[in-house]
Amino acid sequence: MTSSDVPAAGRPADRIAIRPLAVRLHVRRHPTASLGRWPATRRLVAVIVVAVLVGAAAGGLRVASAVSAAAGYARTTQLAVLGQQVTVLAFALENERDATAAFVAASGYDSQLSAGGITSRIVAAPVLLAYQAQMKHAEAATDAAASRAAGLAARIGGAFPAGPQSKAAQVVADIRDIPGLRSGSVTGTSLSAVQNYSAVIADVFALDDQISAGSGDSALGADVSTLGALSRAQDQASQQRAILTAALLSRQFAPGAQQALATAQALESADLLTFQESATTAQENAFVNVVNGSQAAASGLMTGFVAGLDGPASSRGALLSRATPVQMNPASTPNTWYTAMSSTLDRMQGVGLRVAAAAVARGEALHAGALRSAELSAAVTVGAAIVVLLLTLFAARSASGDEASRGRAGA
Repeated sequence: MTSSDVPAAGRPADRIAIRPLAVRLHVRRHPTASLGRWPATRRLVAVIVVAVLVGAAAGGLRVASAVSAAAGYARTTQLAVLGQQVTVLAFALENERDATAAFVAASGYDSQLSAGGITSRIVAAPVLLAYQAQMKHAEAATDAAASRAAGLAARIGGAFPAGPQSKAAQVVADIRDIPGLRSGSVTGTSLSAVQNYSAVIADVFALDDQISAGSGDSALGADVSTLGALSRAQDQASQQRAILTAALLSRQFAPGAQQALATAQALESADLLTFQESATTAQENAFVNVVNGSQAAASGLMTGFVAGLDGPASSRGALLSRATPVQMNPASTPNTWYTAMSSTLDRMQGVGLRVAAAAVARGEALHAGALRSAELSAAVTVGAAIVVLLLTLFAARSASGDEASRGRAGA
């Protein structure tokens, strides 16, 4: 049963069903929120600005790379200058070593005249004083070269590769220990003095080998190899000067000295072959023209002197006292040999310093080239940016004029 006020569906007749209304929010978009709504002028400017920024970033990377390369080559040049100075130091140490060995031999430490711990002098007092003065003069030259080298080596800090850092630190430590090297070398044999100094000189050469570290330049690497080979050949020739001078003063080879002489000769020959393999034609010609004649003369002297020292003990005095083609006699022979070899070594040092100077020049050229590259990259980047910006302004003004014209036409 139903009431007249209640429809059959069960709801009162005065109630009307209300459908839910869908609410739509109308958000007003900003004209710049859509790139498609931008004016043509604005879009053109935006595209060009992005292109300028990308180009500037790429140019900045090129400039940064060139600046980094320039900084690296500046360090290479610094190492080359240091190498030039330690080449001078090595030569000074060689001269000091050989003068020390001569003084030790003249003092009688190598002779058989020592007995009961008492060393007998084998030369007259004025001659011994002359050898001592020569040694002191060589020490003064070493001190001057060591002071300059130590100052340069101390600047090889954390910005450099590990190899140059460690080698430079070792050379600085060796320079500090030079007083101990000297005091320890005048109380032993001449051969022990040669060996003591040679260990320090080897450290100097190891630093020279690091000149081109990190440069990646083949020409500089060749100069470094050439300098290393020539410096080592020169050192071996210098050892021959020291060993044979001591033997001539003592009138016999001390134990181990003759073998050390032969070893030095063999190593010099091997180092000269290495020099020829890496040297330029100009460097090799300089060596041949400047050194070979003097070296041949010294080699001839050595052959005669060693032959005299190798003779029977009973005949050594006669061999050394009688006139020979090389004027061998007890008074003049040591000095004759020392002077002849010194001439050869001076000439070898001259060639070596030319090679060291070439390494410095190469490092400076690489540094200057990298700086020019950085400057050029910066100029090109800035110039391109200015040109693009000018073109942007021109294009923007043109586009703005076109829009204004279309607006007036539409009106």
